[in-house]
Amino acid sequence: MNKYPLPKFPEDVKSKCKNAVKLAAEWHSRVQIRHSWPAWTSDAGRFMSQHALTRKDKSYYSICWNTSRGAQACLSAYKLLKDPSMLDTAKRAMEYVKMCQIFSPEYPQHAGAFVEETPQTDHIASRDSVEALQGLVNTYVITKDPVYLQRAKAGADWWKNWFIKYGYPNGYIWHAKENDKGTVNNDFSRIMLGAVALVFCQLDTILGEKKYSPAAAPLIDWIIDNTLEADGALKLHDGTDVGHHAIQDGPYANCFTNDDGAMISIMAAYRVLGDKKYHEAVMRNSSWWLKVPVIEHPYASTPAILVNLVDFYRFTGNEAFLSKALDYAEKLFKLQITESDDPHALGGFRGHDHSSKKEIAFFDGIAEYDIVSHRTTMYAMMGLSKMAASTEDEWNMAYSAFGW
Repeated sequence: MNKYPLPKFPEDVKSKCKNAVKLAAEWHSRVQIRHSWPAWTSDAGRFMSQHALTRKDKSYYSICWNTSRGAQACLSAYKLLKDPSMLDTAKRAMEYVKMCQIFSPEYPQHAGAFVEETPQTDHIASRDSVEALQGLVNTYVITKDPVYLQRAKAGADWWKNWFIKYGYPNGYIWHAKENDKGTVNNDFSRIMLGAVALVFCQLDTILGEKKYSPAAAPLIDWIIDNTLEADGALKLHDGTDVGHHAIQDGPYANCFTNDDGAMISIMAAYRVLGDKKYHEAVMRNSSWWLKVPVIEHPYASTPAILVNLVDFYRFTGNEAFLSKALDYAEKLFKLQITESDDPHALGGFRGHDHSSKKEIAFFDGIAEYDIVSHRTTMYAMMGLSKMAASTEDEWNMAYSAFGW
């Protein structure tokens, strides 16, 4: 008997999930920049990141992190639907991500790290480096191309040997102009950076050794000791404004609704490292999610919560998570654009992703749900793909403690 059983949703729900994932994968392919005659461009592989439905001039494209997460979303679709075009879309995205990896002789200490936005960017984003690693590992597992594994190991080596020692918990490392000066967002950075445990555990499982995962243990220990409340909520305590990840007011103010993979990483750490503290932390947080009502949030939290709920079911076997997942899936289906003459809208999921005053000003006057959000679309594809999976072969490892 499978210790971590696959979720069993009704067949009509699975069919609906598959259709939604297919539409979203087609959206990814349609909005991806191509590199072909006569439009040679080093932007090839990037996806549309946000697209205003009422203002066609208000759109922009993905950077390193969400190009890599877009690849993971398309790999989720490929695992489920076995459409080779979805794998092709993911591989094109990862070609862009590769260009963002540093192997410059003038920065030998940062070999393997990833810059934040484009290959010309003057700073490293530590969490974006984790996202790039996840994309490389996911793509390697499916393609078995050793280049992806080689690059993933280089990135993991930078994280383990340089960043944890000299850079943590900085969200950014200004390597090009300020001699490795860092910028930190305190609680927020530490919660996000805990997600490295997931890809470290995945890598160690692939390699058959414990080379990387023990180094991530202190990072997730910090999350458990400092942000996991007695009632199970994952909560900020330093007032950092991260509206696209946490609730800003009301009874659940500062509680994370999109933890960027932190709790899934703790699940993964329990599976690989076996520390009972990690099991207890997951059980506490998962129980909190069963107590709180379905949360209304215009950012990408709806599908991010769904991704966690499906993994919570596999971890605990508690069917209450399936019911809760259905509640969030129904909310999510309503966010997908299933009919449109706009090729940049059809198949995408609505939401918004404004994480700075500059972004808020850019979309001034445009309603919250009048924007196609790449972040929402990616999480939706990963969560709905897992809901639709009937076999382990259809389950993708993207943002999951299982499937690897």
